[in-house]
Amino acid sequence: RYNLVDSPLGLDAKKLDGNWELVYGSAISAVSGFMGTFEAKSVTHTLSASKGVHLIEADYGSFKALWLAKFSRVNDKTMGMPAEGWFWKVFGKQVPLFDVSFQGEAKWTLTYTDADLRIVRTEKESVADILVLRRKTN
Repeated sequence: RYNLVDSPLGLDAKKLDGNWELVYGSAISAVSGFMGTFEAKSVTHTLSASKGVHLIEADYGSFKALWLAKFSRVNDKTMGMPAEGWFWKVFGKQVPLFDVSFQGEAKWTLTYTDADLRIVRTEKESVADILVLRRKTN
């Protein structure tokens, strides 16, 4: 299969908007659903590419962790994220943990995108990850 969305962060950005379920993450990282020794039951990435907003919600059962980042378009397939915020979600309320601004920015490159699948390579200092996400249908 070939890349069906040629310009996922350019003219085709609205095609990425919506909820995406994490199917695979190559690193033990927060965006892959790991918080220390805890592994999430499910991880949902909500993307508004046209607005430059990315929200990740990791469900650990008794609590949820939220990660919010605003991003800029580096090119038609890469987004740069210079800052992010972390929150706990307990009893439906968001409790801020911390906000982080980076010296450099994390880069996420969409190496494959079609209507229902995204493969993303992330890099930030010593952490690199490959994420496979499938569009949620519910």
